[in-house]
Amino acid sequence: MMAEKDASPLSGLEDELTCSICLSPFDCPVTIPCGHNFCQDCLLATWEDCTFSCPQCRTIFPIRPELKKNTVLSSVVEAFKLKSSTKAEEPSKAEETKPEEQHVVLCDTCRQTEASKTCLTCMASYCEEHLRPHRENPIFRVHQLVEPIGNLMEHICPDHSKLMELYCMNHERLICSFCLQQAHRGCSFSSPEEQRSLKESDLKSKLELLDGKITKNETVLSQVEIMQVKLKDFATSRKKTLAVEYQQLRDMLTREENEASNALDREVESGQMKIRT
Repeated sequence: MMAEKDASPLSGLEDELTCSICLSPFDCPVTIPCGHNFCQDCLLATWEDCTFSCPQCRTIFPIRPELKKNTVLSSVVEAFKLKSSTKAEEPSKAEETKPEEQHVVLCDTCRQTEASKTCLTCMASYCEEHLRPHRENPIFRVHQLVEPIGNLMEHICPDHSKLMELYCMNHERLICSFCLQQAHRGCSFSSPEEQRSLKESDLKSKLELLDGKITKNETVLSQVEIMQVKLKDFATSRKKTLAVEYQQLRDMLTREENEASNALDREVESGQMKIRT
C-alpha cells in the first residue's frame, strides 16, 4: 500500500510513480516511444496478443518497440519506497523536530550520518563512508555529485520523471532532455550552473550600479546640505547688514525731521516777532 500523501516529501509524486496498469509503484519501469511508463511485466502482459499499443494513450506501434529500463525513474521509485517506509516507522514526535534539524540531509544508505554529497545520477545522498564507491570506482566517475540536496524531487521533471539538467532560457525554468525534444523544442537552453553564474553576474552588476547611484545620491545630498548651510549663513549675514543700513537711514531721517521741525519753529518765532514790532 502506498504511503499517505503527507507521509513524506516524496509522496507528492505518488501518481507519477504509479503504474497505470497495476496501480502499484513501478517495478522495473520501462518507457515506450509515446513517452508513457509502465512496469515491464505489466506492459508485456498487454502485448500477449501481438498488438503493440500504449495502454494509456492507445497509440498503436507497427512493430514491437524496444524496451529499455528507465533507470532514473527506477531510482526515484526506490527512493520513494525508502522514504515512505522510513517515515511510517518514525514516532509521532518526529513532527516536533526542531526547525534547524529538519534542514539536515541524511545519508540515504545508513539514514544515520549527515550526507556530504548528493548524486544526481543515483538520485540519492551519501555520507563520506557510503560515498567511497563514487570516489574510488571509475564506473562512477560520470556521476554528477553536488552539495547535499534535501528534496531531490525538485530536480525531477514532473512530466517525464527525468533529471532536470537543463535550463530553458525562453521560459526561464528547469527542464529535462525530453522537455527539450517536445514542449521546449527550438528553445534556447543552458546548464543550471551557467544560468546561475549569469544571474549572479547580472545581480552583481546591478548591485554595483545601485551602489554607484547611492554614492552619487549621497554626494548630491551632501552638496545640497552644504548649500543649505551656506544659504542660511548668507541670509543671516545679509539680515544683519540690512538691519544696520536701515537703522542708519532711520537715524538720518530722524535728524532731518528734527532739523526741519526746528527750522520751522524758528521761522514761526521770527514771524511772530515781526508782527509784534
